[in-house]
Parts: sequence; C-alpha cells; structure tokens
Amino acid sequence: MTALHVAATAGHTEIVEIRVEKMSPEDLEMKDTSGNIALTAAIIYNANIKIAECMVKKNKKLPTMVDQEETMPVVLAFQYCHVEMGRYLYSVALIEDLKLRANLKHAAELISQAIIVKCYGYPSGCLLKFRQKWIYEC
Repeated sequence: MTALHVAATAGHTEIVEIRVEKMSPEDLEMKDTSGNIALTAAIIYNANIKIAECMVKKNKKLPTMVDQEETMPVVLAFQYCHVEMGRYLYSVALIEDLKLRANLKHAAELISQAIIVKCYGYPSGCLLKFRQKWIYEC
C-alpha cells in the first residue's frame, strides 16, 4: 500500500491533498497489492467525496479505471451503496470511456447498480442523466 492508499483509506483529506499535489496524474493510477487504486480504497472504506474530488481533479480517468476485480470505481461506489459518491463519480466520468466496446459491460453494471440502490428518477436522478448522456451523445 502506498502512503496515498493509507491516507485515502483512513479518510485523511488533508494528507491526501498534499500527496496528490506532489504526484503526477499517472501516479494516481498506481495499484496496491490487491490491484486497487487509492480512489477505490477511499470508496470502500470511507466514501469521502472530498478525497475523490481531489484525486479526480488531477486524473479524470480514475472513475472509469478497471481494477483487478474487473470493476470501475464509479460502479463500486454504487455497489457499496455510497449513492452520493456514485453520483459524483458518474458526473465526472468520461462518457467516452464508458462507450468503449471493452467497457460496455461496466456501463451496463453501472445502470444495474444505480437501479439496485434506487438511484434513478427524474430530472435529477443519475439513471436518467446516464441514459441522456448515453443516448443523446451517440
């Protein structure tokens, strides 16, 4: 585990901000021995949106990076019922990444998880927003 993973796991926002400031965007893609990026650790252990914002601001690809378990952080947030975190990560996820042929399975899983945690609705619900982005941007 890197120092960033430890700080993200523990929910230490200030330490994460300091570490991220000194890192390159590619450094944020570093995986621990379990194959998880630090954003994944933040989602699993504390769902601190400020930590996620700090990391994603530096590297826009993080919400849709596939981990060793074949899961994207944006999907994982909904799997762990962290609805606000899931909504945030979805709002900043690159739709181009979700539309890639290799990621269609993950896009479908995102919709499924959003439905499971009842994160759908009109007009502020993430499922409608997802459908709008998916359909209207094709």
